[in-house]
Amino acid sequence: MFSKEQGVFFLLSFVAFDVLKSRYSKQRPLGSLLTKINIYYLILFALLCGTRFWINGFQCPQFSKLDNPAAFHENFYVRVVNYFYIYILNFWLLIFPKNFSFDYSMGCIPLITDLGDARILSFGAYLLFAIVFTILHRKLQDSTKLLMYYGLIFIVLLFLPATNIIPVGFVIAERVLYAPSIGYCLFISLVFYHLEKQSSSSNVSPIWLLIAPLMVSRCITRSLEWRTEKELFLADLSVCPKNAKIYYNLAKVQADDGDVSLAVENYRSALQLRPDYEQALNNMANIYQRQGENSIAIDLLQKSINANNRFATAWMNLGVNQMAMGQFNESRKSFRSALEIRPHYADAYFNLGNLYLKQGLQYQAESCWKNATLIEPSHHRAWTNLLVLMDEQGRYQLVTSLAEQALRKVTQKTASIRFQLAVCQAKLGFYSDAERNLVKVVEDNPSSALYKTNLGILYEKWNKLEKAADVYRDVRKTDPGNAFAVERLRKLQMK
Repeated sequence: MFSKEQGVFFLLSFVAFDVLKSRYSKQRPLGSLLTKINIYYLILFALLCGTRFWINGFQCPQFSKLDNPAAFHENFYVRVVNYFYIYILNFWLLIFPKNFSFDYSMGCIPLITDLGDARILSFGAYLLFAIVFTILHRKLQDSTKLLMYYGLIFIVLLFLPATNIIPVGFVIAERVLYAPSIGYCLFISLVFYHLEKQSSSSNVSPIWLLIAPLMVSRCITRSLEWRTEKELFLADLSVCPKNAKIYYNLAKVQADDGDVSLAVENYRSALQLRPDYEQALNNMANIYQRQGENSIAIDLLQKSINANNRFATAWMNLGVNQMAMGQFNESRKSFRSALEIRPHYADAYFNLGNLYLKQGLQYQAESCWKNATLIEPSHHRAWTNLLVLMDEQGRYQLVTSLAEQALRKVTQKTASIRFQLAVCQAKLGFYSDAERNLVKVVEDNPSSALYKTNLGILYEKWNKLEKAADVYRDVRKTDPGNAFAVERLRKLQMK
């Protein structure tokens, strides 16, 4: 109820139900409407709304023109006309739930900007609804009329948060129709009930029996489309083929699945529709960076920054690619720009530390990695680099202390930290502790020859030569071409 605005408005609907019940059932006078329970609902509604506003700093949510074009149009009348057109589209989705999309932004629904637009004719739906409502109001008995008003309350009150009274970050969202659909179903049921009463034959029932299964089947098929992101995005492309965000999201999923060529193709489709789409430019640059095409990545990232110079991630990625190209001064400036925009940016500090290390500035690198771990205590890569640097400086005791601290904060991807802890424990002569940590690392990463060979080295130092030989034999089984393990095993067999 608290996480979504529509949930809060359920409280108002309860109060409205009570008002209507008193009006039509005549069970109690109108003066006693504000019962204790209704007062409780109103107070709870005010508290929840006040808390939500407080969390937002008593400010309207911040959205871009791409999210909701109508809300950002400078002409008041154009805004109002488009709002009322969007209300019609929402109601049409309840009547004919075919063209569903998870996102209708970015030009999926072009704005109505002049009276010559044919879509203006759809405003006749308001007149049609008024006629149907008037007929039902006159024909239905009070008890049935009460149900009709209940349906309208569900439709109107629960849809109210999506009406742009306070600007929202979407054009149409099928999720905001879930609650109002309760009222719609009730209202349509009354329409069929009235038609059945007025009809001399039973012609209405077959229509109802046909429509109900169709609606249920559409609900099922749409639910199936939501099972995976890829299915959802592919289905929605047929509804909004001009929506760059759908191509962008599809490309992200394909990139994660390893379909790099398809991902690039869909990022390009997104950029054809929206050349200044900074997230698409950034993500496409990341693909080229992983392929070693740093110059192409730099070009894309500069375009992303030109589109939005407050995009901290693009600044950081630009710095990473410039560092790979040996452009150290430009790289440092890019990392600094990212940190100016987002001061608590752990990844930017991590990469700036990598840059300083490349330049031989160990003190500055250490400082950056410490900042990264303070901002994000679970940043395992920053912890690892920090521990490796201290190990190389001979600060073994400090490494063991910091590594144990890191393992309390990092819950995933702990192998590199635990490995570095074991290495320094071995250097300090704490062989039992080192063995325990290395065995744990090997168990968690059974295919890693690096960790296994280091366990073998530990056993050699510890003079447990048979155990060392067993480890090297195991490495040779999983990695026959591992020259180090083969050589160490040969030397052990010669002893």
